[in-house]
Amino acid sequence: MTDAQASASRDSKLLDSLMVIGGFGLCRSWIVFCLFPLFGLEGGFAVNWTFLFFGALAAASIALLIRWCKERVSHIRHALFWIAGITLMLSALLILLSLALQLDKLLYCGFSIGGIGAGVLQVLWGERFAHFGVRFATLVTPLAAICTACLLMLAAGEALVGYSIFPLVSFALLVVVARRTGINVSLKTNKDQSMMPHEEAPLKTLDTSRVKLMFSIMMFSFLCRMHDAVLCHEPDPFAFFGSSALLSLLVVGGAVFFFGAWFKERFDPLITYRLSLPLMIAGFVAIALFFDTHAAHSILLINIGYGFFDLLVWIVFAKIAHSSGEQPLGVFGRGVAFMFIGMGTGLVCGEFISTSILSGSLQITVIALLSILTLVVIAFLVIPEGTMKQLLLTIHPQKKEHANESQLTPSAHGNGTAGRLEENCKLVAKAYRLTPRESEVLVLLAYGRTLSIIARDLFIAQGTARTHIENIYRKLSVHKHQELIDLVEDYQ
Repeated sequence: MTDAQASASRDSKLLDSLMVIGGFGLCRSWIVFCLFPLFGLEGGFAVNWTFLFFGALAAASIALLIRWCKERVSHIRHALFWIAGITLMLSALLILLSLALQLDKLLYCGFSIGGIGAGVLQVLWGERFAHFGVRFATLVTPLAAICTACLLMLAAGEALVGYSIFPLVSFALLVVVARRTGINVSLKTNKDQSMMPHEEAPLKTLDTSRVKLMFSIMMFSFLCRMHDAVLCHEPDPFAFFGSSALLSLLVVGGAVFFFGAWFKERFDPLITYRLSLPLMIAGFVAIALFFDTHAAHSILLINIGYGFFDLLVWIVFAKIAHSSGEQPLGVFGRGVAFMFIGMGTGLVCGEFISTSILSGSLQITVIALLSILTLVVIAFLVIPEGTMKQLLLTIHPQKKEHANESQLTPSAHGNGTAGRLEENCKLVAKAYRLTPRESEVLVLLAYGRTLSIIARDLFIAQGTARTHIENIYRKLSVHKHQELIDLVEDYQ
C-alpha cells in the first residue's frame, strides 16, 4: 500500500468514526429525551414506558425474524431502513403536533411509533459497530456516550431539537455510513447478501452464558431506571451538567476512552464490569444510609456503575456479532429488547415505589437493600466475572483471525497441495470467464478466507469485495462457501 493509499484509508476511517460517534450519540440523546419528557401533561409519565415497550417489541421482532428467515437477511435489513425512516419522521411530527395542540392521545401515538423507530435504529447502529470490529466499538462507544451528554446539555428544553432533529439526523448519518460500507439501503437487490460466506452460521443450541447476559442486562437496566424514577423529584446538585445522569455519561465515557486509547490492544474491557458492580452497590448503600441528605449523589454512583456496564454490553455484542458468525441484527435485536424491557419495567416500578414512599407505606431502605441483594445474586450466581470473561475471551476476533490466517496460507497446506489448488483456481477462472480481480478473490475464497480478510489483503473496500464474491457465486452457480471450495478442489 502506498503512502497516499494509507493516508486515504486513515482519512476514510476517521470520517466513518466521526459519523458513527455523532449518529449513535444522537440516537441515544433522542432516547434520553423520550425517557424524561419536557412536558407536564396529565398522565404524561406513561409515555416513557410506552416508548420503551414498543422499542422492545420492535427489537425482539427483528431478532425473531433473523432467526426464522436467515436466508433473507438482506431483504430484512432493507425493510428495516425504510421502517426506521418512516417511523422516525411520523413520530417527530405527531409529538410536536401533540405538544402544540395539547392532545394526550396524539402524544401516546407519537411515542409508540417513536419506540418502534428507536428499537430499529439502535439495532441498525449496532450492526454498524459489528461491521467495523471490536477495537472500533471499544473506542467509539465511550465517545458516543460523551457526545450524548454534550448534545443533551446543549439542547436542554428544546422539544424541536430533541424529538425531531436528533432522530432524523441520526438516521441520515446511518444511511451514509451504511452506503460507505457497502450496504444498499433501497429495496432493490439482485442477490441476498445473507448467502455470503462470512454470514453463514449453523443454527446453534441455546448458549446459557448469553441467556445469563441478557437477563443481567435487563436487571441492571431495571435497577438503574427504577431508582431514577423514585428520586426524580429530588433537587439535583449536578444541574450545572444537566443532571447526574449526564455527568455520569461524561465520567464513564471519558474514563473508558482514555484507558482504551492509552493501553490500546492491552486494554481489558472486563475492568468496566469490575467497576460497575461495586459502584452500583455503593450507590444503593448510600441511598439506604443517606437518602434524606445525599440522594442525588447516590443516584450519580448508580448511574456511573450502570454506565460502565452499558458500555461493556455494547463491546460484548460487537465481539459476538463480529466473531461468532451470528447475524449482528439478531445479536443486537435481542440485546436492545432486553435492555428496553428492563428500563420500561424499572420506570413503572419506580413510579409505584415513589408513590408508596410518599404515602408512608414503604421505606426506601427496604428497596435499597433488595437492590443490593439482587446485584449480589447477579454477580455471584447469574453472571460472575468468570462468565463475563468467557464471553469476552472465547470470542477474540484478532487472535482468531490471525490463527485462521496461519492455518489457511498456502504453506500450511503443503507446497504441492497449494500449487494444485491455485492451478485449479486458474482453470476454473478461465472456464467460467472470471475477471483478473475475481480470479484473485477466487484463490482467497478457495483457501477459506472471509470477506473482511479478502478486503484487507487486496486493499479494497468490503463492499467491493462483496460484489466480486457475488459475481463469482453467480458465474459458478454455487450458493455456499463449501460448494465453491468443493468445485475448485475437484475441478479437472
